[in-house]
Amino acid sequence: MTGDPRVAQGQRAAIDCSSLAVLITDRAGNIYYVNDAFCAMSGFAREEALGQTPRLLSSGMQDKEFYQQMWATLLAGHRFSGELINRRKDGSCYSIETTIHPFHDAQGAIDGFVAEQRDLSGVLAAEESRRFLTAMVESSDDAIIAYSPLGFILTWNRGAEKIFGYSEREVVGRPFSMLLLPDQRSAFFQRTQQIVNGMAVTNQDVVGLGRDGQSIQLAVTSSPVRDAGNRVSAVSVIVRDVTRLRRMEEDLRVLTERLNLATQAGGIGVWELDIQQQQGFWDPQMFRLYGMSTDIPAPNFEQWLDCLHPDDRAQAMLSFRAIQNDGGGLDQEYRISWPDGSLHYIRSRGTVKRHEDGYPLRMIGTSWDITAQEQAELALQRSCDQLQEETERANRMAAQAERANEAKSEFLANMSHEIRNPMNSVIGMTGLLLDTPLSPEQHLYAESVRASGEVLLSLINDVLDLSKIEANRLELETVEFDLVQMVEQLALSQAANAAAKGLQLVVDLAPDLPSGVFGDEGRLRQVLTNLLGNAVKFTRHGAVGIQLTLESDNQHDCEIRFVVSDSGIGIPSGKLDMIFEKFSQADLAITRRFGGTGLGLAISRSLIERMGGTIGVESKEGKGSRFWFRVPLVKAGSESILDSERMPELSNLR
Repeated sequence: MTGDPRVAQGQRAAIDCSSLAVLITDRAGNIYYVNDAFCAMSGFAREEALGQTPRLLSSGMQDKEFYQQMWATLLAGHRFSGELINRRKDGSCYSIETTIHPFHDAQGAIDGFVAEQRDLSGVLAAEESRRFLTAMVESSDDAIIAYSPLGFILTWNRGAEKIFGYSEREVVGRPFSMLLLPDQRSAFFQRTQQIVNGMAVTNQDVVGLGRDGQSIQLAVTSSPVRDAGNRVSAVSVIVRDVTRLRRMEEDLRVLTERLNLATQAGGIGVWELDIQQQQGFWDPQMFRLYGMSTDIPAPNFEQWLDCLHPDDRAQAMLSFRAIQNDGGGLDQEYRISWPDGSLHYIRSRGTVKRHEDGYPLRMIGTSWDITAQEQAELALQRSCDQLQEETERANRMAAQAERANEAKSEFLANMSHEIRNPMNSVIGMTGLLLDTPLSPEQHLYAESVRASGEVLLSLINDVLDLSKIEANRLELETVEFDLVQMVEQLALSQAANAAAKGLQLVVDLAPDLPSGVFGDEGRLRQVLTNLLGNAVKFTRHGAVGIQLTLESDNQHDCEIRFVVSDSGIGIPSGKLDMIFEKFSQADLAITRRFGGTGLGLAISRSLIERMGGTIGVESKEGKGSRFWFRVPLVKAGSESILDSERMPELSNLR
């Protein structure tokens, strides 16, 4: 090939007609010829390209190694082929496939280069589109399958493998019918034949069959695939597993049916109000609640207000407006008038649905009849009023009874006091009589009188204490006393009775007891005397004991635990709860055998509780009993009063 002036006219015409872009440069790379295809591809006019180098088209996106290899090949006299990216005049880039030929002069030296370029943009775009489509098909969770008009599978994607469990190798070339339950195949392929015969797109639900033999609920969309001659060459199906969706739809259907049954059974109506249009929607139960026929449309807001009792309309309207404007939920009761004139009570609850901008769109809620409830509440209120009147009457009668009881207790206290004084005289005079010379028979009679008098005096004292307790006239005193000394004296007073029955009397006093305390010594002695006396009375053999321990202690106060135990007849477990009740003993036979009024333990409990303490019992029938109580006392000093000098006095009791 020669320089530009020497290019033959025929060669130029052939190059100009080529669909490939052609440019010719001299040995230095200066362009001295381009054809029309080059100008169309690059956007440069011929005049703009001539005299330039190919760098005019450089996009800067090709690496240096590419150009180094290209020039090394060309300067060696060889043809170079490759792909590169050029830049058009408007700045856009395009891919080309280029072939560059060196040509020589008469002496064989390289005289220039001819480059042919083919635009790959369309090819690459088509290839990219194909790759994208393939990737989209492969990444789809839906099965995308193609099968021939005769029903043999042609293509298979990962979605199909996921749904049916078959790999592509296992199904391609096999009949599509293997993916369907037998009773589904005939209807499906009838539809396939319709597609082959010209039907466009069809949608149908079928039951598929997985590789594991499990049935699958499928939604199938089928469409024809046509060849260049517009003939149906295949059928494309998109298959979606809707097993879970159908199950959810069935669950929703069942739930809706249950909800409808529940609302019907409960008499609950469902309503909706279009706030913008002020138009309502009612379900059939709402019409029944308002005594209306379902043949008429649901009332709008104003018509609904007309159904309300005149006295309730204003408040109902204010409540609805406030909820729409301020938010919150509706919870309101009102009266409605039925078309027949009857009055009914309705309760409604609702909530407002709003636009994303905040303004209200509609209100949805439920209503139910509370007429029976209101009537029941009115009846209940009347009953409550009557009950209030009866309660006040009962309170008045109780107050009268209380006053009568207080009068009785005061009378008993006074009478007991009046009886006790002469009884003390009788006992005292009998004691004096016993000190005079008497015959044995007279001495026996006098001793019997004194014993009977002492029993009667004990009974009178119990009645007097009980009367004072019930009349709230019992007063406790606080004195300083020697706790250990009091217990020792009490033990000595019971020692003779214990010895007479052959019983051992055990006194156990903790060494850390306080030296002195403040409290009601007389009432403590009374309680201990009652408990210790009962222990001796109800014990035939063995031992009785009294024990004192320090339960708690601080700088000023302490709590003492007293325990009186015996090995006597015990108390049945069924009687333990009543043992501290008034006039109560474990057994009538015991009363006849041992005597007593059944007041001692009741009085003891009242005294201990008034001192701020607690009392209890542990017992087993035939094994003995342990009566205990705890009382708080104020400490009077810090030195222990339990010294060895007192121990000899109790040595015969241990």
